[in-house]
Amino acid sequence: MNKNKYKLNIDFINDNLLYTPIGSGHKKPSKLDYDDVAKNPDFMNNFSGKDAYLIGTIFASKSLNKLSLANSLSRYKYLVLISILFVTVILLSNILSTKLISIGGFTVTGAMLVYPFSYIFDYIITDIYGYQNARRILLSCIASLILFDICIYLIIILPPSPFWKLQHDFESVFSGMLRTYVASTIAFTVSFFLSSFIFQKLKIKNKGRSLFKRIFQSLLISEISDTMLFCFLSFYGIWPIEHMMKFILVSYFTKITYEIVVYSIITKPLITIIKREEKSDIIDWDTDFSPIKWEINYDESNNVYSRQDVN
Repeated sequence: MNKNKYKLNIDFINDNLLYTPIGSGHKKPSKLDYDDVAKNPDFMNNFSGKDAYLIGTIFASKSLNKLSLANSLSRYKYLVLISILFVTVILLSNILSTKLISIGGFTVTGAMLVYPFSYIFDYIITDIYGYQNARRILLSCIASLILFDICIYLIIILPPSPFWKLQHDFESVFSGMLRTYVASTIAFTVSFFLSSFIFQKLKIKNKGRSLFKRIFQSLLISEISDTMLFCFLSFYGIWPIEHMMKFILVSYFTKITYEIVVYSIITKPLITIIKREEKSDIIDWDTDFSPIKWEINYDESNNVYSRQDVN
């Protein structure tokens, strides 16, 4: 009795395996997924030995590719270092943002001296390691910021030692800072997810090319959201509106100008060097861009290092 019920077809354009019932004429083919076969291995008995062997070989190849890239994640040379530096810059910016300084007659926060570096790290992580790794690092950074805010609040309200006479000064400084810390956490969460999302969506659209265009376009949107959210949440009701709007405009254009200036000096060379060292250039073809997922499920098809173009 002939058990061969289905004939295998390979869709090379969309990289899919399809199958149709033998003798079905022009019936539309169905897609054959790895998970379906894994759940019901006996389904392979419906194909000829040649087709079954080909299906097994293709699925095994895809599984090994995914395994290969998954294993390589732990062997990245610089991802941990870059992540730590990124979180350090964000925490420093959180603290330094509480002091207003005057530069050339314009009022800016102390964080302006270090905060722009955080975007450089974000672009490095997203471009080289992909949105999924960037998302995991951003979620970790948000958790760190929330813990930071909670700890500051708890230390403020805990009773001081009887011989420690600086409680009033401590409260004066850190109570005022707490609003700024919370504002910074919210602004960071919104702006950096926007930055990574837009940056990688543009990378998909441009097939990995046009690095400067991707940085500039994502920067325009993420920076205005960051600056406006931080300013209004931190200083609304404290500053006059005209001073606040002046601060927003100066801060926004200063950050944009800074990022453009350092692109050729720092950002592009760093991305080029690290990309070459890591042999990684991830495009999120099939990524779910939800900001709350934790898993990383890239396979080798996402790594287009050999076709990189960072111009």
